[in-house]
Amino acid sequence: MRIISVAVFILLPSWCLAQQKEIDSLLTVLKNHPAEDTTRIILLNDISYDYYQLDPDKGIDFANQAIALSEKIKSEPGLGVSLARKGLNYAEKGEYATALDHYKKAAAIFEKIRDEKKLFSVSNSTAIVHMRMSEFPKALELYFKNLRLAEKGGKQKDIAICAGNIALVYARMQNHQQALVYNGRAIDIQRKANDEKALADLLNSRGNFFDSKGEPTNAILLYKESLLLSKKLDYIKGVASANANLSNIFDELGMPDSAFRYAKNSLEFYQQIGDKTNMAVLLEYLGNIVTKADNNTLMKEGIQPAERHRVAIDYFQQSLSLTTEMEDVAAQAESWQSISNSYKQLKQFDKALEAQEQYVKLRDSILSDEKMEAVKQSELQYAVKKNEDSLSLIQEKKDLEVIAEINRQNTIKKAVSWGAAILLAAALVSFIFYKKRRDARQKQQEAEFKTEVADTEMKALRAQMNPHFIFNSLNSISDYIAKNDTAQADKYLSKFAKLMRMILENSEQKEVPLSEDLKALELYMKLEALRMKS
Repeated sequence: MRIISVAVFILLPSWCLAQQKEIDSLLTVLKNHPAEDTTRIILLNDISYDYYQLDPDKGIDFANQAIALSEKIKSEPGLGVSLARKGLNYAEKGEYATALDHYKKAAAIFEKIRDEKKLFSVSNSTAIVHMRMSEFPKALELYFKNLRLAEKGGKQKDIAICAGNIALVYARMQNHQQALVYNGRAIDIQRKANDEKALADLLNSRGNFFDSKGEPTNAILLYKESLLLSKKLDYIKGVASANANLSNIFDELGMPDSAFRYAKNSLEFYQQIGDKTNMAVLLEYLGNIVTKADNNTLMKEGIQPAERHRVAIDYFQQSLSLTTEMEDVAAQAESWQSISNSYKQLKQFDKALEAQEQYVKLRDSILSDEKMEAVKQSELQYAVKKNEDSLSLIQEKKDLEVIAEINRQNTIKKAVSWGAAILLAAALVSFIFYKKRRDARQKQQEAEFKTEVADTEMKALRAQMNPHFIFNSLNSISDYIAKNDTAQADKYLSKFAKLMRMILENSEQKEVPLSEDLKALELYMKLEALRMKS
């Protein structure tokens, strides 16, 4: 049984109402925002995305409006997203060639504006279409390329997405061992990241892988774990998918009544939203159930037991019609094999042989040596590129270490140079201040010395002058007394005494005011004048 995501009938009304409610809300906002700007482009693209499972034709219409507005206002990011949304809706309709064309145009824009996140997303969408078209080498080439880029950037979420998708491709190729390896890697990452919604999808896929390996017990445990997580998160798509897969297991375990009921209602759900891929899967599934169901189950469904194989062939042919329209070669091969088996049961061996030949032809085209070699080349290329990236990272690390060491040495040299410069500047400044202080001290000492010399000279002068002056003065007084001129002698003696007193008082002082010196000089001159008159 191919991997599918389905919703059981009891969830259909609430899911459709919730989706339509969100669309109605966006339409109201769009109506109230007539301005032709990037906000309107975003609204149109959001509506287009919400319609892709509900009504892809309407989704395409809103994507076209977004494309026209993006081109009008020259918004390249808006145009890229609009083209991707249009591609998504075409992919949901099963028109894969048209979807790929739009994805290619969107990728070219994202590459031009260097939006790696959106480029990664549209590359994954492109790979999904190639997988649905059974072009497994192309799908793996894209997934491995994205995985290598995600690993190089250390983006764990993107690594998980790529690993999970690679697992799906390997499962379609019946390589369940590789599918489990990559699926396990994705699960480990999502458990650590605590992304329960993504984990629910991965557990569902892992259940499919074990189911395909013929290990229903492990598959049931994984489906139930996924179901519990999806219910906890109110994740409708996850709940639906887990229930559909459980119904498949119940069919394998001999409980066709429940399996038939869930499958029919799931088919009705996918017919309403136009999901041709899962419609084809469910039609194939119903055909298989009819061929194995007991008579009571068939009677309950209004099918006569004798007509079971004709009814089954009708389901298979409806599935084949859809898969042919979608160019899904692997699904076509499965339908032809089912048709062949049913014709064998009806004893119509010519038709059975024709159907078997179609099956073999398509199967060989899928698993041809050329395609398998291309898959191996993709795996090898991924391994080589990953190894090159590892070597590149090692070399980059060494280069960074060398650069770090050079920077460290340069830093040390700069620090030493700056330290030496600072020390030299400090020494120079210290020397300048020292010289200034020394010169000031020397000038002060010279001034003090000169003062002392002057004082000494003055004292020496005074010492030389005073005895001579005193002698002359006393002779003058003696002369006045001899002449019996007592008045003049008394006047002279009074001035002489006053001068002597001033000289004696001043001689005790280190510094004498100029006024005192002038007074002493005046007295001296007066005494000399008196003496000369005598």
